[in-house]
Amino acid sequence: MSLSSHVLDGTTGTPAVGVSLRWERLASGHWEPVAHAVTDTDGVTGWGEAPQVWQVTGESVAGAEACVTGPLASAVVGGDCDDLVDLTRRAAGAVARNHGAKAAVDVALHDLAARRLGVSLPVLLGSTRHRVDTDVTLSAGSADELAEVAATRVKDGFGVLKMKVGTAVTPMPRDHSMPASICSR
Repeated sequence: MSLSSHVLDGTTGTPAVGVSLRWERLASGHWEPVAHAVTDTDGVTGWGEAPQVWQVTGESVAGAEACVTGPLASAVVGGDCDDLVDLTRRAAGAVARNHGAKAAVDVALHDLAARRLGVSLPVLLGSTRHRVDTDVTLSAGSADELAEVAATRVKDGFGVLKMKVGTAVTPMPRDHSMPASICSR
């Protein structure tokens, strides 16, 4: 088993065993990783992600990547892909804190287990639903900016929106009517 933080086999467009996988996004003029993967010796890949917002979590992209490719990889690589309990315990105990990196590996291990069994991740986790709704966070901004982004996210399929209406760095007056006014647009 390999644990990695995105490169696909260019000839097949699929993850290759032993190849580091890394999904990246362009942010502030540079590329940063956003997802991590676990690939078994049969080429089956499980995906997990750990968005890092160090102003909120105290964790950085560089720290998460170092944690995933360092102590977390050391803890799970070589383990039995079919022993999810052992692998998740190893990952959880490999390093202190680093909750985002550990969560990414935990989800990737669960996703790998589901794929190896030929079921969806929700089914592996006991759900009878095949779709898991999630939310999207809208960053702090004016009511007009939030309304525009909210409309785009609803068109993208999100039914739950989390709105930030201020930060500790740039406090905004509390306007409890703001979410209602955005939703009514």
